[in-house]
Order: sequence, then C-alpha cells, then structure tokens
Amino acid sequence: MGARAAVALLLALARLGSAKRCDVFNVPGKGDMCAPAIFVPAFGKCGTNALKAYTELHPHAKWPLKSEVNFDPDVISPVDLIAQHSPGVWPNDPNVWMVKHPALELGGAPLAKRLIATYPSAALLFVTCDPATLAFRWYRHYIERTVSYICRDGHACGEHERGDPSGPQDVLRQVRKWGVPNLMELYARIYTFDQDCVRSEEDELMLSKLHATFMIGMDLFGPRIRCQQWNPADAESAVRTRHDLTVIEFASAGYKMGESMDVFFMEGWQDSGVRYLERIFYILQISLEGYPWDKANDFRPVYSITQSGNTVEAQPLPGREEELSQMRLDNLSLVPVARVAYEAAHRECCSWQALLGTRPPWEACSAGPCMPPPAPTPPLPSTPPLPPPPRPPPPPEQEFLLLQRWRAQPSLLLSLAFLLGCVSFACCVLGVVAFRQSCAVREVVRFSAEEDEEDDDLHSEDGRPRAGKRTARSPRAMARRSGLEA
Repeated sequence: MGARAAVALLLALARLGSAKRCDVFNVPGKGDMCAPAIFVPAFGKCGTNALKAYTELHPHAKWPLKSEVNFDPDVISPVDLIAQHSPGVWPNDPNVWMVKHPALELGGAPLAKRLIATYPSAALLFVTCDPATLAFRWYRHYIERTVSYICRDGHACGEHERGDPSGPQDVLRQVRKWGVPNLMELYARIYTFDQDCVRSEEDELMLSKLHATFMIGMDLFGPRIRCQQWNPADAESAVRTRHDLTVIEFASAGYKMGESMDVFFMEGWQDSGVRYLERIFYILQISLEGYPWDKANDFRPVYSITQSGNTVEAQPLPGREEELSQMRLDNLSLVPVARVAYEAAHRECCSWQALLGTRPPWEACSAGPCMPPPAPTPPLPSTPPLPPPPRPPPPPEQEFLLLQRWRAQPSLLLSLAFLLGCVSFACCVLGVVAFRQSCAVREVVRFSAEEDEEDDDLHSEDGRPRAGKRTARSPRAMARRSGLEA
C-alpha cells in the first residue's frame, strides 16, 4: 500500500461510524436481510460503471449481478428488490450492497422523498461529467451499440434488408458519399448548437437518407428536435440537462451533502480516486481496510468501448482502438464544442463550486472566475398616479350632433334664459339698496360733525353758555334734524 492510500485509510478509520447502513426487511424464505445501503440514480454516460468497478474491489462492498436495477419504491417493493437482486447481505455480517440506475434522475424530488421514506438509513451517490461533451458521449454510444438497417418507406438498402445488423462502419461509408470524412464530423453536423440547431439543406438531405436507411437509438438521424433537446441555448433543455439542478432537487427531500449524499466527477478519478473512495466508504460506514489498491490500476478509465467489459480487469478488444481512431470516435479532446455548450459548462462549474466547495476538473472551469450572484433589486419608491390626460375635443360630427340636440330642446334654453334674467334683476335690486344705505350713513356722519361744531361755538371751555350767543339750535340744524327723523 502506498503512502497516499495509507493516509486515506487512516482518515477513513478515524471518521468511521458505529454501524453500517442497513434497512432491515423480512424476506420470505430468507429471513431478515439488508436493503441497499447506497442508491445511484444518476447520471448516464458519466461513469457510474467506473464507480461500480472501483468500489466492488472492496471485500465488503457488493453489487447485484444486473448492471442497472430500478429501485423506485413505486415500481418495486423493498422485499421484492431484496429478493430479486440482493447479493446476500444480512444485518449481522460486515457487508453492504449498492444499486444503480442512471435513468432515475428524472424522478427528482418525488423519487427522493419516496426513497427516504422507504429506506431511511440509505444514502445517495451521484456521478456527473463534463456537460460540454456529454451529448457526444451519448452519440458515440448509440453509433457503436444501436445501429441496424430499417429501410423505411420502401427505401432501398442495397443488399441489406430490414432488421439486418449494422455498425458504425456502415454509417461511415454512407456519409462519405456526402463529403463527411468521419463520424465526429457527422456529430458536428447533427448538433449545430451555435446555429440554434438549423442545418444546411445538404445536411438535411443527407440525414433524411440516413434516417430512411438506419434505425439508431434516440433517432439521431431524425428531425432536428433531437438537437434542440440537447441545446444549452434553449431554456427548457438547459434546465433539464443540468446535473447540478437535479442534485439540488434530490437534496431538498432531506439528504445532506457529505453525510447521506455525495457527488463525484468522472474526470476526477485519476487524480482524486483515493479521496473519492475515502468519502464513499465513510458514507457507507465501513472501513477501507482490505481494499486491494494494486488492482485499481491507478484509477485509469475502466468503462470504454475499446474493452470487453466494465471492470478494472476488462481486456482490450482486438482492433477496436484502430477502428475508433479511424472514425474519430476515440479522443474526447477533439470533440468540437459549441460556444453555447462551453458557456453552459462554465455556469455549471460555478454552481458546483457553490454546492461542493470545489470546481470540477473540466476545461470550462478554468475559463475565468465565477461571477457573484446579482444583488436583489431594491423596490422602487411609490409615486402618486399621474393625472389622466385631458379629453380630446369631440370630432366635428359629434359636435354637430350635440348642437342639434340642444336645438331640439327649446324649453331647456328658455329655462336657462329666464334663470339668468332673475339673477341679473336680483343683483340690480341689491345694488340700489346698498347704495341708499351708504348715502344715509354718510349723511348721519356729516350731521353729527356739524352739530359738534355748533356746540363748541355756544359753550365756553368750562361748559357755561357764552355771552351774546343763542342757546337754541340754528334753524338749519333743526330742519336737518327734523328731516332725518322723518
């Protein structure tokens, strides 16, 4: 055992839990048995077979014989799952077992809630990979594994008939007639992400011929809707194909990252394989003691279309590497990556960094720093509503109609004229009365002033009548006083 493996072993032992994960169910004819300790619901073509190959080297980590097992409690009960697929794990032995089904990520939060309710002690593991090349991985899988002749709508397939097996070499011979040199170039003409999945007329004609000749998984040669379903520029497909959002959805059911759930990157096994296994067996709550590190082959890729199986002991298939090299299906670093796919991969890198505290080992993750999320927009201050705009003048036709309506009602016009006359007469009467009152007030004031002057002439300063002065009022004053009293 190397120094790196020894350190990982000591860390695992220091963090080892008290008991293994085991939800006990009574299986008829077998007694109490353990349900799976770990479920792997995702992701396809991202290294779930590598996870299985590296972990099953441990003497106490078991997997069922069937590669993919549907473990949805709505599909199969826990007792049936154990009875049909358990490799033989009981509560009192040191073993645990795991199952995987990479297509179950579509179950999302509802599936996660069913799992945590049915298997409360089990954990979840996810394996993801570079989204910039994921579409090519599926393309290569279907080209290698699912091609056959179909001869649709009476299309002539030469010497072949409907249902005859086919392979990538047959497809390559057909596309070379259209000037396509290899199958990687064919991939670039199918997935035209940067052109919003719009293809040239020549490419559309070529793909229609391929669609009439071959049957292939995912109907790759069919309508361009297959391209749109993988297009990162499309909002719906971008959400559906983002693995980070799927993991967040599963975590919302109650799983905790690092305790009952973890995520691994397929491209990280060679550099972080020991650390990955240390995290996996910590979650399993069993020791890494006894792991055959020499058989791990330094965590070189174990799932490859150039090998005879999905284990670390799989042997290379004779001539397969040369065949794939000729078709340009062997080197992922040569895959043409669309700009929109590269940008989408960078956004997902930043999401994984926020979720796990580290970035994936993808090329897009070195493109630049992650931008902080935008600050929430402050609410706008409330403003009073604007006054309604002035009503426009009525059109000439409407004005003419109003005038005609007034002319048709003479009684109303007469009433308004009489009312205006009454108001004018009342104003005149009030003006005359006010004028007469003001004149009378001025006359009283003037009389009082003259009377005071006469008093001053008839009396001295001590109040006695002056000599030679009449004490009676003057005739003018008496007459004025009489007129006022009258």
